[in-house]
Amino acid sequence: MKTTPYGLTFSPFSDGHDNGQQPNITLQQFVSDFATNGASAVADIISSATAANQPFDHLVYTIIAPWAARVADDHSIKSTVLWCQSATAMDVYYYHFDGYQGLISNNNDNPTFPINFSGLPPLTIADLPSFFLPSNANENHFVLSLLKDHVDALKLSPTVLVNSFNELELESIKAIEKRVFLPIGPLVPSEFLDGKDSMNAYSGDDFFNKPEDDYIQWLNTKPKSSVV
Repeated sequence: MKTTPYGLTFSPFSDGHDNGQQPNITLQQFVSDFATNGASAVADIISSATAANQPFDHLVYTIIAPWAARVADDHSIKSTVLWCQSATAMDVYYYHFDGYQGLISNNNDNPTFPINFSGLPPLTIADLPSFFLPSNANENHFVLSLLKDHVDALKLSPTVLVNSFNELELESIKAIEKRVFLPIGPLVPSEFLDGKDSMNAYSGDDFFNKPEDDYIQWLNTKPKSSVV
């Protein structure tokens, strides 16, 4: 049985779906309810701590909770996002919502159309996330909304703790001058730290299910030993 480290406290809250996502509830609604109930719960936690004369002075949130930055700002608390994806991914999302959305949408039918983001290597439409494309806009609207919320939240707090390191993504870490990327990676999932054989351990999840063959086919188009 694992023990809770000294000084660490857990405060669970209901996302409004205590029995899990039901068949009649869309993923968009499920995510929206989590944001609404989560924001209310975190606000209550902050207020209760202040009332007990043990106020918080900083809030760190992660990729599924961009709303937490606004809760912190409403309570005059600083916040920082712990970004579990790469620095390059954050850069691409940032640029998409900072002036490039029209260019990408207008050329989505040309996979070789060049996209030049400041500070990043040359990219094409085909290199961008598929949920940027108008053809997938309706299906993936909630993902775009989530990412836009993250980009907007950086206006409240420009610092990003990113799961990367300088030797891997030096250009990407420095690409956006208005934002501060602090590489703190590589972060290792706890499943790999218990001393047991973790060769088959699985950590993480995807918003979308995609056949494994698609990844293999894509990897087979790359030169040997060229993909990390």
